[in-house]
Amino acid sequence: MQNDVDDISDDEAASVSEAETEELSLFDANMKAFMEHMPSVYAKLKDHKPVSELKYLDDGDMNVHFEGVPVFSKGARAEADHQLSNVNAFSSRLSMSMSEKGLDNYAAPAYSKVLQRAAQSGINFANVPIRTECYFLIVFGVGLGLHLDRLVEMTNCRSLALIEPNVDFLYHSCFVYDWGKLLERMQSRGSIDLMLTTDPEESAARVHRIFRRDNPICFDGTMVFRHYRSSVTQGIERLLRDSITTAVMGLGFFQDEINMIAQTYKNLEHGTARMMKKMDRSAGMPCFVVGNGPSLEKLLTFIKEKAEDAVIISCGSALETLLGAGIVPDFWVMMERGDLVLSLAQGTAEKFDVSQIRFVGSTTIFPGTQDLFKEPILFFRPGLSSTPLFALQNDQILMLPDPLSANAGLAVAAQLGFRELYLAGVDVGSRRQEKVHTPGGWYNRLSEPYGDLSLSVRGNFGGEVWTTPTLQWSKENLERLIKTARGRTFYNLSDGALIAGAVPVHRKAAKIPKLKGSKEAAIREIVDACPYYEKSSFKQRWEEVALVDSLFEFREELKNASEDMSDFKYEFEIARQLRPNLSDDALVMLLRGTLFTFSIACYCLENRLLEPDERAVLDNIVIEEFAALIDRMSDRASEVFLEVEAGAPWQQFEI
Repeated sequence: MQNDVDDISDDEAASVSEAETEELSLFDANMKAFMEHMPSVYAKLKDHKPVSELKYLDDGDMNVHFEGVPVFSKGARAEADHQLSNVNAFSSRLSMSMSEKGLDNYAAPAYSKVLQRAAQSGINFANVPIRTECYFLIVFGVGLGLHLDRLVEMTNCRSLALIEPNVDFLYHSCFVYDWGKLLERMQSRGSIDLMLTTDPEESAARVHRIFRRDNPICFDGTMVFRHYRSSVTQGIERLLRDSITTAVMGLGFFQDEINMIAQTYKNLEHGTARMMKKMDRSAGMPCFVVGNGPSLEKLLTFIKEKAEDAVIISCGSALETLLGAGIVPDFWVMMERGDLVLSLAQGTAEKFDVSQIRFVGSTTIFPGTQDLFKEPILFFRPGLSSTPLFALQNDQILMLPDPLSANAGLAVAAQLGFRELYLAGVDVGSRRQEKVHTPGGWYNRLSEPYGDLSLSVRGNFGGEVWTTPTLQWSKENLERLIKTARGRTFYNLSDGALIAGAVPVHRKAAKIPKLKGSKEAAIREIVDACPYYEKSSFKQRWEEVALVDSLFEFREELKNASEDMSDFKYEFEIARQLRPNLSDDALVMLLRGTLFTFSIACYCLENRLLEPDERAVLDNIVIEEFAALIDRMSDRASEVFLEVEAGAPWQQFEI
């Protein structure tokens, strides 16, 4: 700290000394507050040596000087006053649109009813968020902190994210701003995050997680305030706008979750299914993980030649392609839950003998599918309501099996102990934009599921490969799995997209040694190591959770939590009850996706309300329709689960 006045009187000196004492006291108090509430921030501050100076001006304002150059042209307080008086010039709003088309068969009618009742009440809406208040406030630049309290007051936010690339600013602010007060205020009503980083991608990823962690309902209308701009903050903001809406994706839908639970029930109730087990011991032979990408066509002869020396895991639609080429895979991996899978598998079983192929699939597979094959082995998928309900141990849960069967196939191979894994036909893209699969098989009877291949990525053997968002997601998850599966070597024989961590190998260069010993004996050992899911365990888990009984109590808790929409209490309480960042409660996961998407749509309306005087009417409509939606979902879920318990034949639940 430094004062610009050289000649001061004794009284002034005493005053300066008193001021310095107050500043040091505030600094100590702030350090204690950070140590208590944000230990990682405290760790960066406690030994920090600033390269800049905090200076006081003649008018009592202050500034920060880097190499003698002031940061704020008007002084820090004057600059904060100017920015807040012209807040629209220094901020922007993030927004998302929600329509009935983006909602499921339960949320859509409830939202339609809200719109109808609003129209009948004469309520009109703007096209963009216009409400000053917002749940999330993102501030680029802490500076000396003199703008923060007023921004929090202005927005009434419940989640505050502060991004400061330069630790000097935060250090100096501890002498002039009461951080303890802000930390206590925000943590008592929501959350506060302070990011000290110069990495735009890291900051954007953390903000991304904050939306999902705190409240996916309230992304719309988020204020982004720029106290100052730098290349770092500009990079963060660009990344946020490109990707942040995905923070509210993947919450699940009621219809899907009911099917997941009920189909798992049917697949486990008899105690005849084996469960996935992690094998620490090496399987002792290579493994082909075979997808149905375009390049499989040229690999079929090679796979057939090596069929006696390696285990073949067929993924999804590759099953019929392999059988058509005279190759009988050892395992077939499938995880999709729809009844179409049963129909397609039955069609394959009518054309080929599949009785000696072992089935490995999700517990959520449509009941009856696994009965066509030999010795089914089931696994749980992470993030589904059926998993915390029925899983007995962690290694029954497959790591990164989504979104496609090729992902599940590679995850199965890694879990079962294979150390050398070859990807074949796992193209996650195509050299030709009009062709996504090897001709024949299931895709003679189905249309291509992925739409236009409009994204360009690097090819496994060079050049350009075309892909889609879904295939890109598949590629990224394959790469994540490869990165975490230590002690294994991955090779990619496919002429599709380059998959990081999998060594590109042309089929003519692949060296598959002759297998010593019996392949069937090795497979038998793997299968026998996978335990049965006992009927007693099944009954115990279902009775412990008591899903039907718990539904009615939980729905009343949800309705009580949603009765007050002032001060974002509705959104805060719903997020607290539905816990968007956790996947350990089947009941919560059953309901939350549909309830969240309905609430997101209604929150968008609240942000666009043209006449504030009409807010009480709109609030009442939303609260009533939310309660009606909960009742409808709870009643229907109870009916379905009671029918399942009674042994009724399973039909895919639609609505």
